[in-house]
Amino acid sequence: MVFLSDGNPIMIRKYGPVIFCIGLWLGMSVPVSAALSGMPLNVLSDHPDASLQPKKPQLLMFYQPDCRWCGLQMQAMQAVQSACPQVVMQLVGIRGSDRQLRAELRRHRSELPAFAGTETFLRKVGGVEATPMTLVLNAQGEEAGRYRGYLNEEQLLAAANWLTGSTCRALQK
Repeated sequence: MVFLSDGNPIMIRKYGPVIFCIGLWLGMSVPVSAALSGMPLNVLSDHPDASLQPKKPQLLMFYQPDCRWCGLQMQAMQAVQSACPQVVMQLVGIRGSDRQLRAELRRHRSELPAFAGTETFLRKVGGVEATPMTLVLNAQGEEAGRYRGYLNEEQLLAAANWLTGSTCRALQK
């Protein structure tokens, strides 16, 4: 539960997707950073599509070793990826060795493409204060928004629909 400035509670479960989309829209009013697509990153997974793909909208989730919420976020992203394949969902590991980051992927049974974030990449995205953090990139590879903390499947689907103009399928429960 989150409280507004007047002390009244707002239900995240009910209004979370709306709040998230408003946050993305507000993020668009700020000049976006230079294009991030095509930046070199160390590949951690054996996924065939492991690259920052230009001309496709993307959700990048930053994770680190021993982050319980990161594992939950990975599972939510995998569920949304099947409902919205036109949005590329990828993971960027930070604050750990390649071995530790791969171990986290195995532990959470992640099937998403994954990279180790380089210092250059992290500087370019403005740093990562805490994980999980989701970076939203438009089809031009520009930052369209960011969200720090766990996003459930409905919030991720709302972001994917926002990026694609509502072309994603409904989640299957």
